[in-house]
Amino acid sequence: MASAGAGPFPAAATAAAAVAGASAGSVFVKRAGDARARFAEVEIFGADTVTRLAKRASLELDWHTSAAYVDLFLVPDGLVEVVQRNPAREADVLVDTNLCLATVLLAEAGIRDRSCLLARLSSPPAAAPGECARAARRLLSCLPSRGAGGARPGRAREIPSLSWAGNFAGRCARFL
Repeated sequence: MASAGAGPFPAAATAAAAVAGASAGSVFVKRAGDARARFAEVEIFGADTVTRLAKRASLELDWHTSAAYVDLFLVPDGLVEVVQRNPAREADVLVDTNLCLATVLLAEAGIRDRSCLLARLSSPPAAAPGECARAARRLLSCLPSRGAGGARPGRAREIPSLSWAGNFAGRCARFL
């Protein structure tokens, strides 16, 4: 196993893996509902829970979501090839009997080396009305060119669009 921060994986994923124990091989995970996605290899560890695997898959496969919004479904051996060849058959896997419970160890969920899993991503709850505008105002008040508290409400369009703050505020400006 690589040391924390080394190798091709983000340091956070490597650190989480170190906590999970010795390597137990790898599984193949695919985002359900994405016709362009393919099964991708994700390393598993002896003491992993389904949540740790979901977190690692989200980091490594760049889904930009918390493990709290990832449901993993074990693809039964008889359906692996069918699902790989025909993504429309994912519905046959996304049933309660194949859902892996978040708190369960991989072995208890039947997940072993070379298993295939489908990941169903759900969206986090929508922000409360006005939340986007409040977040944009907080970002504006922290900009160095304005100084603390120097932003004027309703002026989000003044942020340069090349910065991450500008991109965020630009998207939220319509709410101001």
